[in-house]
Amino acid sequence: MRFSEGEFDTALRLNPGDAEVLALYVGWAPPERALEATNRAIRLNPNYQPWQAWNFSYAYFNGGRYEEALRVLERLPKDNYNYWTWIMRAASYAALNRSAEAKAAVSDALAHFPDLTIEGFTRPAGVTDADRMRFVPAMRAAGFPPCEKPEVLAKNPQLVRLPECLSK
Repeated sequence: MRFSEGEFDTALRLNPGDAEVLALYVGWAPPERALEATNRAIRLNPNYQPWQAWNFSYAYFNGGRYEEALRVLERLPKDNYNYWTWIMRAASYAALNRSAEAKAAVSDALAHFPDLTIEGFTRPAGVTDADRMRFVPAMRAAGFPPCEKPEVLAKNPQLVRLPECLSK
């Protein structure tokens, strides 16, 4: 569900201490405001729900606060990890130059999503150019496979190709 900026402004003005509204806002807000809202929501409700952890870890990753992104992810049961969560975990380790942990996280991610590639990351709806700029280098450093298989490429002509995959 998407809200307009005006609806969030109204909701936050009427109830600035509502951790759930803040957690929703985090998934929508520009990075600097998302970090402020994340910190505030966690202070208000340190026992936040798994869906909120997804938003919080994303806000921390986007803000370059990789240790905090990992801290939030560590509280989240692995059963609640989704596609993005596995990528964020490995990418956060890579961004911190913790290569052994990044490689282990990539192995975990590929155990859950065997066809996961960096190019495939560009396919889902909601992946913006800004997401690509942040995640692709970290995914590369973590050791995710870069290129999609030809059969996937044939079905997804809109896929953003990586330079190293164009000649394949």
